Formats: sequence, C-alpha cells, structure tokens
Amino acid sequence: MKKHNEWTKRTTLLRRVLLILVSFLLIGVDINASYSLRQFSSKNGLSNSAILSMCQDRHGVIWIGSCDGLNIYDGTYLGLYKPTNVHHSFSGNLIERIIEADNDVLWIQTNYGLDRFDTRRQTIQSFKDFKYINRMAISPEDDFFIIKDDGYIYYYQPEQKDFCKLDVKKIHFEEVQQMAIDNFGVLWIFSSDNDNRSYIIEKTEIK
Repeated sequence: MKKHNEWTKRTTLLRRVLLILVSFLLIGVDINASYSLRQFSSKNGLSNSAILSMCQDRHGVIWIGSCDGLNIYDGTYLGLYKPTNVHHSFSGNLIERIIEADNDVLWIQTNYGLDRFDTRRQTIQSFKDFKYINRMAISPEDDFFIIKDDGYIYYYQPEQKDFCKLDVKKIHFEEVQQMAIDNFGVLWIFSSDNDNRSYIIEKTEIK
C-alpha cells in the first residue's frame, strides 16, 4: 500500500510538471505578442447579454446568437442583424447554434426550426421540421448533414433546395453526443449508449 501511495504521488507530480511545461510552451509561442480584451453587453449594442452560440465566418465577421436574435460584429459595428428583405426572417429568436458552410452560407438552429442564411444574397430559407437542438456537421466539401429528432440522418441538396434522408439504420437520438466529419470525409457519430458509428461519404451524380 505504501509503494502504491508513493507511485500515485510521483504520477501526480509528473502530471503537474508536464502541465506546467506545456503551459510555458504555449505561452512562449509568441511572448512579445500583446492582446487587448473588450467586454460587450447589451449596453454596447447586443440585443441580449445571454449568448447561446457564436461563429466567425471566412471574412472575419463574428455572428453571435443570443436569446433575442442574431447579432453581428464586423470589428466596428455591433448590433442586431436585420434582414434587408422584410419577407425573410429567422424561424425563431433563440439562436442556439451557428455553423458556416460554403458560398457565404450560415446554418442557424433556432428554437422553432433550422435556417439556411445566405449572407451574400441576404436570403433565409427555413425548415420548420428541424426543431429543437439537432446534431449538425459540415464535410470538407461543405456538404451539410444533420441528425433529426426522428433518429435519421439527412443531408441538404442544393439543387433541390431541400433535405434528403439517408438510407441508414435509425439512431437513438437522445443518446447522440456528437457528430463530426473528418478531413477524409468520414462521418462519425458518438453516442452515450456506445452505439458509435462511422460512414464514408460518397457523392453520386443525380441524373
């Protein structure tokens, strides 16, 4: 028991030393760099201080999802995003998740649906069937995949402007913890009930 306690203490000490070394290495990457932090709140233009999601697009613009709409920060302006077309609006006010796809497109999960937001054309396409918090992922080729609460995987077809269900075994949606697509185009699904899966994504031409 004494030897075991000594081994435990040594292991703990080694872990602490390793953690300290890694910290110094990370800090030493650019020791001369200086950073300034600014705190934003509803006083600075945010529609709501309760932030649910955030995404920085390829142009450097930061999109901030709050409990009261989508906010935009371009380095100068900070405030609630308002569509230029009054006929286009988001499906809900709770912006729960934001991920970027190709061609200046953001996929936005709200409390009432899923929105495809084209930031360049300023258009919003809503899919009210995809409510709640769904699992989403983008492939290296910018294809969009989502696990719906019915337990099936869907992918977006740009040509059809709609979703198509994949012919795969149903998943226990409540157990899904994460979905991701690696650089090799393999879709991974990790579940708390150990029903972990992987699928190779292969595109076929639509005739």
